[in-house]
Amino acid sequence: YKRQITYSIDGKSCISLNSNKLTPIASVVKMIIAIEFAQQVEQGKLQLDDRVDVSDLEMYYMPYIDSYFEFWLQQLNQTGKLQNGTVPLVEVAKAMILYSINCNSEFLQDLLGLDNINKNLKSMDIMDYEDTWYIVSFFYIYKNEEQIPEEQWIEKVKTFSREDIRKRTLEIHQRLKNDESGEYRKDISFLNPKIFEIFTEEFIKASTNALVKVNSLINSRQYFSEKVQSVIELLLEQQLEINPQHKVSFEHYGFKGGSTPNLLVFSLYSTDLSGTKKELSLIHIS
Repeated sequence: YKRQITYSIDGKSCISLNSNKLTPIASVVKMIIAIEFAQQVEQGKLQLDDRVDVSDLEMYYMPYIDSYFEFWLQQLNQTGKLQNGTVPLVEVAKAMILYSINCNSEFLQDLLGLDNINKNLKSMDIMDYEDTWYIVSFFYIYKNEEQIPEEQWIEKVKTFSREDIRKRTLEIHQRLKNDESGEYRKDISFLNPKIFEIFTEEFIKASTNALVKVNSLINSRQYFSEKVQSVIELLLEQQLEINPQHKVSFEHYGFKGGSTPNLLVFSLYSTDLSGTKKELSLIHIS
């Protein structure tokens, strides 16, 4: 197995294990999407109460993979937030973080622009963090449309370069947007343990040092503007509202995790009631 850990307290590194190694980060990449979302809200490009057609989310919905999508819609329906087939934009972003819904993520990546998300990484001077690509579309690059024997296909996909992957995800993203019948999207029979193992190894990569730096910028409450900070906290600190016991110990507590069958990643920041700031990121591959 492989393990990377970075842990800091009040800006000082306390634990560092393989912390500069680029490793797949699964859904933790959604923190970067959340930051770009908050900045575009401040810029007036988006409004939190904008309405989103559920059909625009369903274009990227993968049954089995996005197991919380239907549950989330039921929740919104029960609370009156699902109206005439539309939901508030802020709820789309919140569910991307809380339930790690991938179709919401790909919708937001398209809305915000991949280039904007990736430029943001550079503007924050985040090193050891790959440019992002479309998350749902990445699954489909492993679909064996050539109908060659499975073992040959698996060997072929292992040869895909990072540039190949980026190009393919852009093409598949457009195909998903144009897949009116949903036939292409709904066929996920290609997802087997061998494919998931390759998927895990080839997902967007970053180091735990990079993840902790992102956390520290948020946790400082000095880097981002007040408006951007408030939207970031609205998305990332939902656990404080869901689990009130956290408020006994923390003024701020932001968290995002991610996993596949053989990968576990989590990244968090906290400010306790005494003002002590902590950031922790861990990646474990079995």
